[in-house]
Amino acid sequence: MLSKKIIWKLNIIDILLLAIIILSVAALIYKSAWGRGNNKYETYTITYVCESSPIDLLNKVEYGDICIDGSYGNEIGVLDNINLTPITENYSVAAISNGSVENNENDDEDQPSPTPFPTPEPVRAKAEFVTTVEGMKTDHGIKIDKNIYLMGQSAQIIIGDVIFDVYISCLLYTSPSPRD
Repeated sequence: MLSKKIIWKLNIIDILLLAIIILSVAALIYKSAWGRGNNKYETYTITYVCESSPIDLLNKVEYGDICIDGSYGNEIGVLDNINLTPITENYSVAAISNGSVENNENDDEDQPSPTPFPTPEPVRAKAEFVTTVEGMKTDHGIKIDKNIYLMGQSAQIIIGDVIFDVYISCLLYTSPSPRD
């Protein structure tokens, strides 16, 4: 009599474990096929901003270059556009004065004009790198390969043979709508 009760209890436990496993597999299939994470790759435009970089390095970058994440080594876009804003140094204008003040009745005399320092060519620039990449939308950003990229995130990107310290300023969904 005792052995029948143990077998009966084991069968109920086995059935419960089997039901839990079946429900877990069903939930996993539902989430992957119809759930929130639709795992669909879409096209995004990402803008990376480098606040200050030498112009001679920026001149080595060309449209169509592949952008690589310097930390993880995965591709994070193809360079579509580069917007450069030269950074100029602020030089003051020196005024020529002889240190004395005279009260002349003849105001028609030419006064010496301030002589500005020559403005040097800018050697640095702010750069905006606009790229296109395939990725998946997540709750907080986009997923490219196994990494999630967020707006405002700092990163190092390699374009051509140059590495830049940047931050992500824009994550824009650019895939065509179903009506197109």
